[in-house]
Amino acid sequence: DLERWRTFFARIGVLQVPKVVREQSGDVSCSDELTALLRSVDQGVRRLTLECLSKNWGAYGIPISYVTRNGRGVQKTQVVRVLRSAIAPTRRRVSVPLEQTYHDRPEIREVLTGNVVFVDAILTDDRFLDACGITYKFNAEACLKRLRQIRDEGGSTKEAVRAIYRQLERLWNSDNSTIEAAFRAERLIAVGRGEDTTWVFPSEACWRPSNIRLLDSR
Repeated sequence: DLERWRTFFARIGVLQVPKVVREQSGDVSCSDELTALLRSVDQGVRRLTLECLSKNWGAYGIPISYVTRNGRGVQKTQVVRVLRSAIAPTRRRVSVPLEQTYHDRPEIREVLTGNVVFVDAILTDDRFLDACGITYKFNAEACLKRLRQIRDEGGSTKEAVRAIYRQLERLWNSDNSTIEAAFRAERLIAVGRGEDTTWVFPSEACWRPSNIRLLDSR
């Protein structure tokens, strides 16, 4: 009976997926309904909404960015901005926006340790994961994202930081421009340990090699 009702409502024009609004400017916005679903206080509602969007993302045809009408810049579409700021459904008691989460894949779980937050939803379309800013590929950007999170959380786990530095070293030949640009622009060198950790630019640190500690003293 449920399937018959679903078929009937579809035939009379009832929407089967949340609606988006295509603006004349080229932007794509969330409908009031979609906004309410993504901002629901009920984690289950947010999970089901994300899973529905993922299953139908190809049909939506929503770009991540669009060129402004004056042609002077590129902006993220409003749908993408709302998605990335939506509080992710997770199995942990934390409130984290989707763009700060990770897709639970072996290659991510094996390398990025510590308090990594995985999104708790069945999301199968990589294009949708890109739109949400959810990390699902292991690359330099994934390592840098996790390194920034460790820095911003305060304190540090030596093992977690060292593991990321080692992975960035391995990725240097394939993505050195991304890595170099990040370290030039941000304080991503951890000096010290625990609550006494200080984050500095490469030009502010001096590495003393030893067989025991890595990047833990000026």
